[in-house]
Amino acid sequence: MGDAVRILIADDHPLTRDGIKAALAMDPGLKVVAEAIDGQEAVNLAASVRPDVVLMDVRMPRLGGIPATQEITRTVPGTRVVILTVEETQARVGEAIQAGAVGYLLKDIDAPELARAVHLAAQGNAVIHPNLTRQFIEEIRQLTRGEQTVASLSAREVEVLQMIAYGSTNREVADALHISPQTVKTYLERIFTKLGVSDRTRAVAVALKHGIVE
Repeated sequence: MGDAVRILIADDHPLTRDGIKAALAMDPGLKVVAEAIDGQEAVNLAASVRPDVVLMDVRMPRLGGIPATQEITRTVPGTRVVILTVEETQARVGEAIQAGAVGYLLKDIDAPELARAVHLAAQGNAVIHPNLTRQFIEEIRQLTRGEQTVASLSAREVEVLQMIAYGSTNREVADALHISPQTVKTYLERIFTKLGVSDRTRAVAVALKHGIVE
């Protein structure tokens, strides 16, 4: 078993932090390494502790979760930020994506789903609460309107992109197509180049926009 995913919780309510910690403690592959009571403390702790994943509330004193996310993704690029909040407005989802968050979850999520989402985020996957999927896709479409026109993708590249669009991890794609994870990574790099994007989330968005996947 590899090292546990290291997590920073940023929330100004102690009871909420305790509840999140209790949920995460059920998974031995997850470890809470720091807690922040506001956005500024989250930024400072992320820089010093360098967690794998930050679970970030939106409304906090001193510095809110969205600007804190933007600062963390700029200064600690290896750390993935997942918004964990009660707010489900489309505007908030868009702000989170623009700030660099890899996910947006609502606090009504259950413990196993939260644990799975943290693991996926640590691997670089996008995670989104089911209730917000349509909003998420629409916001990504808006953000990608200026992206480079879709180049010609091979049949296998389209197959890989379709599986990624439906939430498959690199390992799951590799197993399904009977290829190695490294080969999947190579396919993704080619897809990113052809679509003129830098990550899988925006690759999926461009594919949706141009009808490559439904």
